[in-house]
Amino acid sequence: MIQESQPKAGGATLKSTMVFTIVQIVLSALGTIDAGLLYLQDTKRVDLPCTSDGGCEKVANSIYSQVHIFGHTIPIAMIGAIGYILLLSLSMAKAASETTSGVRLLSTAILLVSGGAFVYSWYLQYVSFTIILAHCMYCIISACIMTAIFVTSILERRALNKNAIVSGSGGEA
Repeated sequence: MIQESQPKAGGATLKSTMVFTIVQIVLSALGTIDAGLLYLQDTKRVDLPCTSDGGCEKVANSIYSQVHIFGHTIPIAMIGAIGYILLLSLSMAKAASETTSGVRLLSTAILLVSGGAFVYSWYLQYVSFTIILAHCMYCIISACIMTAIFVTSILERRALNKNAIVSGSGGEA
C-alpha cells in the first residue's frame, strides 16, 4: 500500500525531497525580491527605507557594492538577483523532475550555487561590518536567506544519500 502512494520514479527519494524543494522555491523567490529591490535602489529607481544611521546608503555607495568584469561595472545586487533567479529555476526544475537522477543532479547544482553564494554573502557582511563600518538590513536578510537555502540543500543531500543507502542503489528506481 505504501508503494502505491509513491511517485513512479524514485519513490521515497522524490517524495522526501519535495519539502526541501518547496522551501528552496519560496526562499529563492524571497531572495529574488530582496536582491531585486537592492538592484532597483542601486539604479536609483526606488528609495528603500533603511536604518537611521544611513548604513544602506554607505554600503550601496562603497567600492564593494560592485565588481569589475571585462571592463564592465556590475552591481553586486544584480549578481545576487541573477543568483536567486538561477536557484529558483533549478528548484522549479527539480520539482518537475520525475527521475531520481534528475533530482540528484539538480540538488547538487543547488548545493554548489548556494554554497558559493553563502560564502560570498558572508564575506560581504564581514566587509560591511569591519571595513565599511555600516550595515544594510536588506543585505543581511539576503545573507540569511542564502544561508537557509544552503542549509536546506545540505539536509536534502543527506536525505538523498540516506535513501540511496536504504534502497541499495543511487540510480533510477
